[in-house]
Amino acid sequence: MYISNQQYVLVFYLFKQLNFVEDDFFKLYIDELLVSAKKFGFLGSIPEEYELQESGGQISTLKTLKNSNRYHEYKIYKGIAIPTNFNIIDFLFKELETKRNRDKVRKINGSNLVSATDISSFSFCPVSYAINKTLEIPKLQSTQVGTDLHEKSRLSNFSLRDQVSNESEIVTVENKEFFKDIKNSTVIFEGHNLNNKNKFFKNTKKSFIGQPDYVFLNDDGHYFIVEEKYHYVNDAKQLFYENHKYQLLSYIHFIEEYNISYGYLVYWKYSYGYDNEVNMDGCLVLKLNKDANSKSKLENILNSVKHFYDTKEILFNKDQRNPKKCASCVSNLFCGHKSGNFDLIKFPYSDEYFKTKYLKYSRDVVHFENTAKEYLDPDDFDIQISNKNDPNALDMNELNDVLLPKEMIPNEVIWVNIVEFDERKNLK
Repeated sequence: MYISNQQYVLVFYLFKQLNFVEDDFFKLYIDELLVSAKKFGFLGSIPEEYELQESGGQISTLKTLKNSNRYHEYKIYKGIAIPTNFNIIDFLFKELETKRNRDKVRKINGSNLVSATDISSFSFCPVSYAINKTLEIPKLQSTQVGTDLHEKSRLSNFSLRDQVSNESEIVTVENKEFFKDIKNSTVIFEGHNLNNKNKFFKNTKKSFIGQPDYVFLNDDGHYFIVEEKYHYVNDAKQLFYENHKYQLLSYIHFIEEYNISYGYLVYWKYSYGYDNEVNMDGCLVLKLNKDANSKSKLENILNSVKHFYDTKEILFNKDQRNPKKCASCVSNLFCGHKSGNFDLIKFPYSDEYFKTKYLKYSRDVVHFENTAKEYLDPDDFDIQISNKNDPNALDMNELNDVLLPKEMIPNEVIWVNIVEFDERKNLK
């Protein structure tokens, strides 16, 4: 994604308010968030109340909503309008708004059981685990699509008939043994079946609870698990994530009702067709067997989760932050640890990690004037005129691309130290 130098100035100003330490991670994180921010478009979604926009004599499939302070173009998914050009600036404003909101919805955690999802979340990132166990996290569109596709019970239908509509496109040399196994097996349990909504498998000795997507019984009398994930094709996810492997392994090793022999981790690849209809385009499959080595690694993670839950705090290694992973993380909006300021993770996730700061102005500053007409309706903001006699002020014409929503403007005039930001605003 391209943004102008002037927009980079605003990006740095927002990061400054979010208390980021400007280290090597910070520079790489900006690059990654420029790419990943669009995945968070659901954060800017609103109900489907729109006016159709005509283009070239035809009605566009994208709508322009007039009740938004920025004239985003939107796509409609299940009655929700999702902005198509949600970007890094939108995300950073949303992060500031979220962290300054005192009315965050907190979860009530009454159980000390560790779920398969907990194991996956903790192995992905202990910070993300703490956030997800503490707060209600807004869903991303990919999460909602995954839930909707799970409910179609694709593998149950596949196992009950010889052909599916696009089987020739889905079944490949790499995954044909998996589909052969499915066709020759019986569905014993289906987690997304409404009748099983409240059915969970518990292992009291391990303090474990879980609900796999499927339990199958093959013709040889062996039980196996299938765990499905859904990825948009442009995400180019070809590798199987470790945290997903551990989630599958937790079902294989800890479910006691059936003697599970092995499991499959399935990555369905989807794209959007006409009128945003979801199409299945591919299927990647990884088979994991039940063995002592995987059980040992799994139990180490389980014990680490229990330790964190009991002690309420663990150390955090800032050097292990991964810019790409942080930029795409579902907990990104609430995460304070990516800023590089903390060496400890507390459970529940502490309010101290939400602290932001308001920048005070000085004489050596550049004044942000709200003149971004492509971003705001001129009637929705007040134009502030800088002091033309200030030798440090920039020409306002040079800043007409800076995007500043009215509701985010503090009571005091916004100033940014030009000495701090001038050399870095061109960072790509």
